[in-house]
Amino acid sequence: MVKKLTALFAALTVMLSLLSGCGESAGGVRVIDELGVKHLAVYCREGDTLAEKVNDAMNTLAADGTLSTAAQKWLGSDVITLKGAESEPDEDDTEEEEAAPRTLVVGVEADSAPFADEDENGEWVGMSVDIAYALGGVLGWDVRIQPVTCLDLSAQLASGNIDCAVGFPAEIAASGMAAGDSYMQSRVLLVSLADSEYSSYRSLEGARIACRSADIYSVQLAQGSEDLNKYAQFLWKCSDVAACMNSFTSGVSSAAVMDEYVLSAAINSL
Repeated sequence: MVKKLTALFAALTVMLSLLSGCGESAGGVRVIDELGVKHLAVYCREGDTLAEKVNDAMNTLAADGTLSTAAQKWLGSDVITLKGAESEPDEDDTEEEEAAPRTLVVGVEADSAPFADEDENGEWVGMSVDIAYALGGVLGWDVRIQPVTCLDLSAQLASGNIDCAVGFPAEIAASGMAAGDSYMQSRVLLVSLADSEYSSYRSLEGARIACRSADIYSVQLAQGSEDLNKYAQFLWKCSDVAACMNSFTSGVSSAAVMDEYVLSAAINSL
C-alpha cells in the first residue's frame, strides 16, 4: 500500500506544474486564484525546552537531505525551503537521554494526504509521518504518531497529549504554541471544475464555496478574501477532504478552497 501511495503522490509534480498559475487547468480542475501561502513548521509548547531540541533536529534533517528525500518521495519534488545546519548534541542532554530514554509523541494532521493519512492497514503514512520518525532518530527517542487537527492542535499540546506536531501552518500559531523554523511552503488555491462556467470571481456570484473545516488557515484566507466575499454566497465547511471533493465535483459547491498538495492528491485518487 505504501508503494502504491508513493507512486500516486509522485504524480503531484506534473499536476502542480500544470496548476502553476491562475486560469490554468489540469486533472479537470481550473485555478481561479491563489489566496495565500502556508509555511509549514513543527509546533511545540511555548516555553518547553523540547522546542529548541526539535528545531535543531529539523535543521539537521534539512542539512543532511532527509527532508528533501521525504519531499521527493511524497510530493514528487524537492520543495524544502529550510537550509539547515548540523548541530552538535549537548553533552548534558546526551547523558540524560541515555539514562532515561523516552517516547516522542508527534501529532500529524489527520486527513491530509500526502502529508498524513491512514493506509489500508490502519498505519499512518505520509511526508509528515516520515519527518516525525526522522526527528526521533536524531533525538534518539522512539516515536508514536498521534493524529490531530488544526482545530484541536493547541489543546493537544497544552494537555500534553502530544509533545510536538509536524506539518502545520506557522500562520495558525496561538498563545501557548511555538512554531519552529518553516521548512516548506504550500499554496492555498481557489479552484473550479475546468469544464464549468466558473472561471473568475465574478462568475461565482451567489455560488457556494467548499472548504475543509479543519483546514482553518484556508478557511481564514477564504473568509478574508474581499474578492471572494464580494461575489460568493457562503463558505460550505466540509467535514473532511472526501466530503469537500464530493461537494465540489458533484456541483453542490461551485468552487473549492484547498491546499495545493492535498488537492492534487485528492484529484489523483478519484
